[in-house]
Amino acid sequence: MRKQCLVAAFLAGLALAVARPAAADCTDEQWLRQVYADGLYRAPSDNEATYWLGFLGQQVGRQTVALGILLSDEAILNYLGGDPQLVKG
Repeated sequence: MRKQCLVAAFLAGLALAVARPAAADCTDEQWLRQVYADGLYRAPSDNEATYWLGFLGQQVGRQTVALGILLSDEAILNYLGGDPQLVKG
């Protein structure tokens, strides 16, 4: 039962990240910080922000960046409580 709740929370975080406001409503950096807050419950480090903002600057979509963050080893450990290598196969 606990794992089902964690999976539901993970999917809710993914939905929130993908549904974040359009570029007209916030900057890429504001959006990125909110995805981290919603998905990983923390702010991105300077290196992480630079890394992901670099992708956004190359016209990679926000959905792709959100998936990268929310399917990271850290997110898998947070939400699923398992070994990322086992979860990813």
